[in-house]
Formats: sequence, structure tokens, C-alpha cells
Amino acid sequence: MRGNKMEKTLILANNFESETEDFKKHFEEVEKKSLADVSIHSGKKPEVYIGDEEIGSEHILYINPRPEAFNYIRVLTETLTQTQASVNLNPSSIFILMKKPYMIKVLEEKSIPAPKQASIATKRGLTGLENDLELPLVVKKYSNFKLEKTKRIESFEELEGLDDLDAENDFMLLQEIPEGEFFDVLYIDGEKISLKLEGEIWSDEPGRNYYSLSDTQKEVVDKAAKAVGTDICRVSLKGEKVMDMDVRPDLEMFEKHSGKNVYGRIVETLKGDSE
Repeated sequence: MRGNKMEKTLILANNFESETEDFKKHFEEVEKKSLADVSIHSGKKPEVYIGDEEIGSEHILYINPRPEAFNYIRVLTETLTQTQASVNLNPSSIFILMKKPYMIKVLEEKSIPAPKQASIATKRGLTGLENDLELPLVVKKYSNFKLEKTKRIESFEELEGLDDLDAENDFMLLQEIPEGEFFDVLYIDGEKISLKLEGEIWSDEPGRNYYSLSDTQKEVVDKAAKAVGTDICRVSLKGEKVMDMDVRPDLEMFEKHSGKNVYGRIVETLKGDSE
């Protein structure tokens, strides 16, 4: 408890029912809410309300943000920093991880191992890339911060949809494919729960099995999380290089395939921030 008040946990998410039930096993009181229930009152001392309830130091929030709500989530987390509530997200890491071209820039500046890559928003952006990137490539299309499609290509002629890109909201990320195995890693305040991907890697549901990382890979994940300033995130590795990072780790998937107490570990991290 904080300040002799019962801790109350609020889950801000859509389609998060089973995860909410898993959190209920570890927290005293849990309620699932939607962003539609949130209101931000600006002023000399900004306030956040969820329904009629003002958020304060007795609250723990786990936010699973929809990518298209990026701008509102950033304002919300900036305001929450003044409420003394414990939150799994912070405005700086959200900005970095949800704006992929900027994430790439941050990782490069912090010397985090990553594949050579480029982002394009128009067909003209392809000019010169054939000399800069080595095939095959992973191509990811984003719209309004949301990943819409992933494809592996063997030639630039296989690129599709360039003429349909809306330069204001859409872009494609092209990445070289490093050597080594694919790993999904759930990072929780220094702990790394890692799954090795197998089978149809480029499908929506490749095989996943719990598999320990090498010391070098663990160090890369630690440095990546530190570079973006987050305690909880998902890191995608190919060999020893960071392919992607995400503020929305699939907690249910990680717990199912690893057998680890994912929700309990997150509870410990969030409660540790509140004590």
C-alpha cells in the first residue's frame, strides 16, 4: 500500500480481457477501462480522471495503447507524470518506439546493433536504395503508426503499394536481414523472457519456443531498453541485431510460450515504482 491507501490498478486497453483476468491474480483491485473513459483537465496542476475517479498516488496504470491514439497517449502520459501514479509507459519512450523512423535514429545514435535500413514515404524515396541496401529485405508498411503488413522481398521489383502511400500518414520500412536466429524478447526491468521463432517466420503466427539468449544478445537488449528509456517493452532480434521494439508486448503470448510468470513480474515492477 502507498500512504495507507489501497492500491487500485486500472487497465487502459481494448480487447484485453484475458490479460486483465491474469492481472487480477496479482493486484488487490483491478478494473479495465477504455481511453474513452479518460479525461485530462489542464491547468496549473493538471489532473487526470478515468470516469469520475481522479488518478493519484494510490493508482497503478497499465496502458496498452492503440497506435492510432499516439498523440493522445503521449499527452496523457505527460500529464500522468505529475499525478504520482505508477505507469508502465513514459512519454519519451512512447515517442521513440511508436515513431519507427525516429526509433531507428535513436538506436543508431546510441550505437545499438541494428540492420541497415531505410524508410520511404513516396516512390521517389527508392532512388539510390538499390546501391545502399543489400537484398533480401524485410519490408514493413505502417499507417497511422500501426504495422499493416510485413513481407520478405528478393528484389525491388517485388515492392507493392508505393503509389498508394499517403505521405502524411504512411511509410515503408526496408531492413536488411542479418545472420542468425529470430527472437522475441519481453524486457521487464532488466529481466529478459526470450522466445525463439521457428517455421514460417514471415507468417502471422510462427512457432515460438522458450530459449535463452546469449550474453551478447542480453547486453544488446539491455542497451536498447536503456536507450529508449523504458522498463517494459518487446524487443525483436535477428542474431545480435535489433529489428524492432514495441511498447505493446503480447503478454499472453509470452506467458503461454515461456511458462514464466509474466504478469507477476510486471506487477512487481509497477509496485516497485509505487513504493
